[in-house]
Amino acid sequence: MRNSISDALICENYKTMHTNLTAMSFYTKTDKNKIDIVVVYDADLQSIDPQVYKDVLKQIGVQFGNKGLQPEFTSFILCESLSTAALLCEGESYNDRRYAVIKPDEDIVLLEFQNDREDYHVAAIRRWQSAPDDVVKQQRRKMRRLNKDYPIELAPCTIALVAVNLIVAFILMFFGDSNDPEFLYNNGGLNWDRVINHHEYYRLFTSMFMHSGIEHLVGNMVSLLMIGGFLEKRVRWLKYILVYFTSGILAGIASVIYNMSNGEDIVSVGASGAIFGVIGAVVAVFLMDLRTSDIQNLRRLLIYVCLSLLAGMSATVDNAAHIGGFVSGFLCMCAFMFMYPENESDQSDA
Repeated sequence: MRNSISDALICENYKTMHTNLTAMSFYTKTDKNKIDIVVVYDADLQSIDPQVYKDVLKQIGVQFGNKGLQPEFTSFILCESLSTAALLCEGESYNDRRYAVIKPDEDIVLLEFQNDREDYHVAAIRRWQSAPDDVVKQQRRKMRRLNKDYPIELAPCTIALVAVNLIVAFILMFFGDSNDPEFLYNNGGLNWDRVINHHEYYRLFTSMFMHSGIEHLVGNMVSLLMIGGFLEKRVRWLKYILVYFTSGILAGIASVIYNMSNGEDIVSVGASGAIFGVIGAVVAVFLMDLRTSDIQNLRRLLIYVCLSLLAGMSATVDNAAHIGGFVSGFLCMCAFMFMYPENESDQSDA
């Protein structure tokens, strides 16, 4: 029963609060200046004095209160009898609503409450208990990954992309000077004349993995690790890969059109067009599924985009590719989210 309650709360986007109390689990969800705290206590696993139990809740309440959050507690006490739960609920406490979950038949009994708040916790538990196991598993996996720090090792597609870029860079450095435009031109760099007049369309792809020097490579790979890893967390890996390569190729096409129309015979290389596509996709995710915690990140991303484009006005930077990639990634992710609205933040195990 404890596991089913935990699964239901995680599926409802509650975050797990880690403590050293083996018999007590805490789950939180923040809404503006309020924080909903659900306590699941297995009274048969470990006996806790009622006063200690209330002191624990009080300490947690004070902790969040000091952060400017108003705590609202709900307790689920797993026990063999109502009398055990009733002892923990005597007198004043931080709880707004208290339940006893009787283990033999898993009945959920409302002991007492101090306000008329809608009883959505029990409804959520019942709903997820009746859901198919595969649906619960998928939703639980999705929410757990959304609500925890996302280590790089859990972003295999991003790691693979970085690895390919590094391998290509080292190969080019071994055979020549990656800072030399002629060397890049002869080895797959993007040039509108070669694409349009000589039909060398492969350059739209190969140029995505080429970089002009170590500084260019490191800057792009750091950005890809940070932003790509985040997007890979929020969407299925296949969508992420499609966004990356579609944006990169369309960014190359934008660069070809712009440079051809301006008569600029330059060689363009780098993953930045695809990376700007990933940024555009992240912006689309933020705007379509906006959370309070995402607003600051959205501002930072938009500032990063603006500063990058401004820097490109006075340096050898292909802003056409950046803009083309950003717009392509944004529209591509919007299309995915409209076509698959229920799965826009899902993440598979791959």
